[in-house]
Amino acid sequence: MARFLSTQDLTQALHVLISNSKKHLVLISPVVRLNTELQALLASKTQQGVEIRIVCGDKRLSPDDHHWFKQHPAIQLRHVAGLQARCYINDNATIITSLGLDDFGHDQLAEMGVLATLKDDAELYKNTIKEVGRILRQGDQVVSKQELTNQQSDTAERLTIPQLAKAHHLSTAEIIAQLLKKGYMTEYEGMFILTNAGKEAGARLVTSSHGVSFSWPADIFQP
Repeated sequence: MARFLSTQDLTQALHVLISNSKKHLVLISPVVRLNTELQALLASKTQQGVEIRIVCGDKRLSPDDHHWFKQHPAIQLRHVAGLQARCYINDNATIITSLGLDDFGHDQLAEMGVLATLKDDAELYKNTIKEVGRILRQGDQVVSKQELTNQQSDTAERLTIPQLAKAHHLSTAEIIAQLLKKGYMTEYEGMFILTNAGKEAGARLVTSSHGVSFSWPADIFQP
C-alpha cells in the first residue's frame, strides 16, 4: 500500500530512493536545479553504474548546472515541453510528489507526496512506470551539448586539495581547515559539502575513478 509523505518526510525519502537505485533512476521535474547534496549523490550513483535520466520542462539551466552536466555526460538530460509532473522512480520504488528538484532541501516549503514500492503496491508502481516511459518517449528535444555548456569556457587553473596544500606549503588538514573557515565547504556527517560561497569562489564538483571531489582555483586564498 502506498505511504503518504509529509513535508518532513519527502527530502529523506527522495534521498533514500536515489541512494537505493541499483540499475535505473529517472527524475522528472519541471525545473532542474541541483544543490550540492544532489550533485554529489547523483555523481556517486553514476560511478556505481546506475543509468540516470532526468526530464525537465524548462531548458534554462543555471551556469553551475550547465557546468555540472558537462562534467557528467553519462547522465541523460531530456526536455519535454509543458511538463508539470514531479515523479522520481528507481528499480523498485517511486515517489509522486509536489516537490521539484529545485525545491530539494528547502524544509521551509509545504510539500506532500506518496511513496509506492513494487513489493507493496505493484499496480501503482507499474502504472507509474508506464507513464514515465511515455514521458521519456516524448523527450525528443534533448538538451544539446551547446545548451549545456551555455557557450561558456572555463580555462582557469584548478587544483585539488592535496595540490593546494603542496602549492601553499601546508598540510592537507590545514587547507581543509582554511576552506571550512572561509565558508567554502561545510562538514555534514563526516562528508564535505560545497557551499554556495565555494561555488561563487570558483570551486567545482568533479568525479573520477577515485570518487567525488572538489577542484579549486589556484588563487583561492588570494585577497
